[in-house]
Parts: sequence; C-alpha cells; structure tokens
Amino acid sequence: MRYLILIFSLFIFSACSSNKPKIEDNNITTKREVETQVENRLDVRQRIVEKELNIYLQALNNFDIDAIVDMTYPKLFTVIDGEIFKRYLTTMMNSKDILLKKYKTTTLKLGKVTKFSNGTQFAQVTYRAEAKIILLNKKLYRTEKSMNFLYDVFIHKYGRENVSIDLKSRTLTIIENKKLVVLKVGDEKWKFLEDNPEYRRYFPHILPNEVLKYLK
Repeated sequence: MRYLILIFSLFIFSACSSNKPKIEDNNITTKREVETQVENRLDVRQRIVEKELNIYLQALNNFDIDAIVDMTYPKLFTVIDGEIFKRYLTTMMNSKDILLKKYKTTTLKLGKVTKFSNGTQFAQVTYRAEAKIILLNKKLYRTEKSMNFLYDVFIHKYGRENVSIDLKSRTLTIIENKKLVVLKVGDEKWKFLEDNPEYRRYFPHILPNEVLKYLK
C-alpha cells in the first residue's frame, strides 16, 4: 500500500519538462525477468504461511482495501491512523487522474518460519509487484517532454530496467521487489507488515523484541 501511495503522490506533480529527453518513440517496452526463488520443498510451517500469504497477495491484486487492512499487523495502526489510511486509499482508487489498471504480485522467496518460546512466530517474504497505471487526465503530462519528466522520476526511484512507458496509451508499467514481515502472535491470525525504510523506523515501537533480533 505504501507503494500505491507513492505512485499517487508522484502523479499530483504539475507537468514539467526534462532537459535530456529519453523517450524517442511511442512504445518503450523495457522488461525485466525475475527468477522465482521460492523453494520447491517447504516445511509444514512454511506451507501454512504460504496459504495465508497467497490470500494477502490476492487482496493486493484485487485492490481489496478492507481485506488488506484486516490482514495488516494491527500495531502498525498505533503509529498510523488506520481509518485515515483506509480513506486515503479509497480516494486514491477512485481518482479521476489515474487508473491503476493492474497490480500483480508474485512470491519470490518465503523464508524459514521461526517460532519463539512465547508462541510468537514470524517469517520474511520477498515478492515482486508489477503495477500498470493509465493516466486518465490528459491535462497532466500532456506533452512528450512532460511525460519524459515523469518517466525520469520513476526510473530514478525504481531503475530504468523496471519501468516502461507507452506514450500512445499513456500507460506506465512499474516493477519492484518488495519485502514483508509475516507475524503470528499466540493464537491470533497471521498478519502482514510491509518491510521498507519508512515502516522500519516504527519497527522498534511495534514489533516484539524477539522478532527485531531476527530481522535481516
């Protein structure tokens, strides 16, 4: 969800140009192949986590905001207002300026499940997210130069090999490898927490100490 918020915030910039145009035709199709690293043989605990993970990732794919919030590690919302977060995402999804046409996720690696003596369990996950975004508002980035500026912003953030743009259809495709902390406290359900620099600053305040020691 942080990923989607970032995309939305970048699109609210007013259109402007770049000094060195990098877009020369109407269809740039930069692609990146990512080798799936999920182990063929998962142990019992990993298979349980895998089932819950697939449900969570499917909620992301379907833009199911209620399900995403419900499966998010609840202590995150002690430092971030959950209702405001949810309303913001809903507003973003109904934006008249952009359309998130597709959001596809693929699990790359499911790490070992660690269980502590107090019953807490956790694992770390790496997954690939591919977003396809259509610019609906033709008043924004209406020239090739302004589209080139937008392209520059995204390749600076995600890398040239992970961004492609189609000027004719005004469509951007962005690929990013992302991380999750998957956590189960006692008899509660498995919960998910995005692992990124912005959320990491909250980790000491919301994650159990035993988990913090194991985080890579």
